Amino acid sequence: MHGLVQIAPLPPVPLHDLFTYRVPELLRPRIQPGMRVRMPLGRQTRTGVVAGFADAAPPGELRPILEVLDADPFVPPELLELCRWTAGYYLASLADVLATVVPVSLPAPANERVVRLVRRLTADEEATLARRAP
Repeated sequence: MHGLVQIAPLPPVPLHDLFTYRVPELLRPRIQPGMRVRMPLGRQTRTGVVAGFADAAPPGELRPILEVLDADPFVPPELLELCRWTAGYYLASLADVLATVVPVSLPAPANERVVRLVRRLTADEEATLARRAP
């Protein structure tokens, strides 16, 4: 059970790759690479993908992740490994590569409005059509 994780925020933060976070005791048995988590980032709360575990903490105070969003890894281990390879081969950040494989959320549907494009038939018109019907 690891106490530190490296997370790629979605969408990525320009000029940054992975951020190190502390994992609260209650979440340690559940956390795995590839899972989506909610995390504080600056003044915001963002979603990110756990890229892996960190061996050592960077200098400064680490913030904890807030919650684990998935029961199983959202990004399968094979795909996460492919993303690591792609990031190394193309000299891209892992966060940028992960952002290309994780689907963006769909926008909320706009308020729907029903518009009638035909007028209602009068009783005489309905009777005429009924007589002509087979």
